[in-house]
Amino acid sequence: MTLLIHPFLSSPRWLKRSVSVAYDLLAIYLSFLAAWALRIGEMDYEYTYYDLLALAIAACASIIVFVRLGLYRAVLRYMTHQAFITIALGVALSATVLAATSFMLGGKMPRSVPIIYASIAFITLGAPRIIFRSLIHWLNPGNKEAVIIYGAGNTGSHLAAALQMGEEYNPVAFLDDDKSVQKSTIRGLHVHSPKRLEKLIERYRPTTLLLALGDNDKTHLAKILKAVSPFGLRIATIPKIGEIINGETSITELREVKITDVLGRDPVDPIPGLLSRNVKNKTVLVTGAGGSIGAEISRQVLALSPVRLILFDNSEYNLYKLSESFSKHPASNKLEIVLGDIRNEKSIGDTIARYQPDTVYHAAAYKHVPMVEANIWEGIRNNAYGTLLTARAAMKHRVKSFVLISTDKAVRPTNVMGATKRFSEIIIQELQASSDNTHTCFSAVRFGNVLDSSGSVIPKFREQIANGGPITVTHPDVTRFFMTLQEAAQLVIQAGAMCTGGNIFVLDMGEPVKIIDIAKEMIALSSSRNGKPGNQPKIEIVGLRPGEKLYEELLLTKDCSGTEHPRIWIDSSPQAINEAGLRATESLEKAILEKDIPILEAMIMSDITGYSRAASSEQSLPSNIYPISNYNS
Repeated sequence: MTLLIHPFLSSPRWLKRSVSVAYDLLAIYLSFLAAWALRIGEMDYEYTYYDLLALAIAACASIIVFVRLGLYRAVLRYMTHQAFITIALGVALSATVLAATSFMLGGKMPRSVPIIYASIAFITLGAPRIIFRSLIHWLNPGNKEAVIIYGAGNTGSHLAAALQMGEEYNPVAFLDDDKSVQKSTIRGLHVHSPKRLEKLIERYRPTTLLLALGDNDKTHLAKILKAVSPFGLRIATIPKIGEIINGETSITELREVKITDVLGRDPVDPIPGLLSRNVKNKTVLVTGAGGSIGAEISRQVLALSPVRLILFDNSEYNLYKLSESFSKHPASNKLEIVLGDIRNEKSIGDTIARYQPDTVYHAAAYKHVPMVEANIWEGIRNNAYGTLLTARAAMKHRVKSFVLISTDKAVRPTNVMGATKRFSEIIIQELQASSDNTHTCFSAVRFGNVLDSSGSVIPKFREQIANGGPITVTHPDVTRFFMTLQEAAQLVIQAGAMCTGGNIFVLDMGEPVKIIDIAKEMIALSSSRNGKPGNQPKIEIVGLRPGEKLYEELLLTKDCSGTEHPRIWIDSSPQAINEAGLRATESLEKAILEKDIPILEAMIMSDITGYSRAASSEQSLPSNIYPISNYNS
């Protein structure tokens, strides 16, 4: 059978269409004979010339309709229900023409013959096409990968239809949580409860589970992933519905489920007016532009039509990579690449003096807690002193908006990195209140971990999984706030646009996530990609690092006020800078230049910043680590 079908499938298109037309003419003629035989009860009947002429006219009308409606353009192996609608329309018209022509020509055709003819013709024209399509799929199962589709809604139905017409995947069943659709049949596939997944795997041996959930929430996606991960299936999802509608991709362009798909929360749309307020038709400077946050802020800014964008960083390699990524951007001519150092007053001062930016996003900082803990002077010099020099230069040259990128580790810090960022917040508030400041609006934006940024746990876990483990977690109860890089950058830009002077903006990070849960999710995802549920990497608890907290916080107190953006809040805690704080800021430069580490330690790790060396392993759960949106409810 295969030897007969394959030559036909590989023959020229015109030949296959000719065969289809010839068969349809034969089927119409046989249907006509069968209709007469059923009506008069015998096969041997002499038809009049006019009856046969009526049949010829009806047959021609049918073929014309089939051609006009595209029946012969459809590929037989990918035939859809639309083809059978075309056949029904053609047959109905054919029967009407047959009856009308016979009547007008004076033929002897009984009135019931056209009706019987239409019923038989629909079967003789449609059934062989169904049989042919099924036969091809049955003869070629090895060429298609068996898959189960999770989600039997419109998205899943369209996905199944597209896959059935393709040559790569063979959908064998649906899964759906909705009991109202379970035990039904869609596109010829049965809809099952997710509880039957194990039995379906035993029956069909699928390699992949395709998620057709539309724009579903991440919590639901995480629950599904947790339920199916023990079976070792590869888990993939379709593109976002908006991307499919806009023509950016197709429903069959599947992608792997990533850890960022199930962590964080669903982002809210940015407010266009806030995004563009300090960027559009402005000159913008981004310090630390080569880092994860700085690079993403730069990408967002460049898309918002600035007059000029200055990328400032002390890493030649990072600047090179960033400039290469922008090389084909339509606005790349607006870029200025500056290799410089925020710790050098002349370097950052001359840059700001030369380009006269309207807005500065200060993202340059050392952020790795153990590294800064082991290099206190460099950490303070870069994070606190670098902020002082950059902010002072911005104030001197009348920059309109200065936005400091801060961190949740600045709240009641237990490590040097967090203390330097809290000190940086104090610096910009002091400069805001300075009598020398007449033009610059200083603000800071405080948020937690960014998913998949350099140095975060996700790239580290990914590498450990690739090496076979173990996955090292410092403590089973450690939690952190997470958000995507894109959302973080958008919120930073929008927060800075709402500055009224010395504000500490706080981003609503959603619920804190246990680090050990991230490790488990990534192990499950890794198993699904490899199709190997066994021999998973082990999780090893290694103990908290110096200065590491169990829980991070976003506010000094529960006092916060809302803004025009639903996920940006203002820390309303008392921000008055005491005399000790002023003296510390004034003496920072002297201590840095003299490399007086004891003085710097005393300055940074003091009541000024709220620093505490409390035993992290005994840290109690703070009362204000929950979603900010709940604080004022």
